Amino acid sequence: MKTWELDLMFLQAAVPDLQRYLLSKEIYYPITYPRILDTAMKPPRLTIGGIRLSQERLSVIKLEYRRAIKFRELNQQISEIYEKWKSNWGRKSAQEISNRQTLWHNCLRELMEHPSSAGSQYSQSVRWRVIIELIKDYGKDYVDGFPASLAALDRLLVSITSPGPFVWEEIYKEAFPYDAFWFLYRNQQ
Repeated sequence: MKTWELDLMFLQAAVPDLQRYLLSKEIYYPITYPRILDTAMKPPRLTIGGIRLSQERLSVIKLEYRRAIKFRELNQQISEIYEKWKSNWGRKSAQEISNRQTLWHNCLRELMEHPSSAGSQYSQSVRWRVIIELIKDYGKDYVDGFPASLAALDRLLVSITSPGPFVWEEIYKEAFPYDAFWFLYRNQQ
């Protein structure tokens, strides 16, 4: 299954539960997918970051008409829920930022301590930093010391990586330009 297909399936499964998720205490909310996924794959759980990442990746895909209409409808529903539940959206984003910063810190520490084994994981693990970037404006007011802690992690990343080509599938490069997502253009030293 292609990444964009999973993204569309994720949004279709996530939107009906989005309001319940915003009112829940969970950061990673279980959702039911409409069709069976590859049994070897763990289906993503609902998060604000997951929604934003899927939206960004799908924004650069040339979807066939029926899927494009569905994607527009899902985006409209997401916008309506966001407008209605902005403060919950912000608090939920803050919880996710804190959690993903911890995951990202652990990933960077692993890159430092075991560069030969952890390097191949970078293209997958950098997803945590991408999600932080996508949701930081929603949750930054709810996370103590957020800009400083993220800046420290970014300095660490620069010290253990070097500039390189885009680490994800080339089709997504347009959605993640260098200026905002420079960490997607890094390689292990």
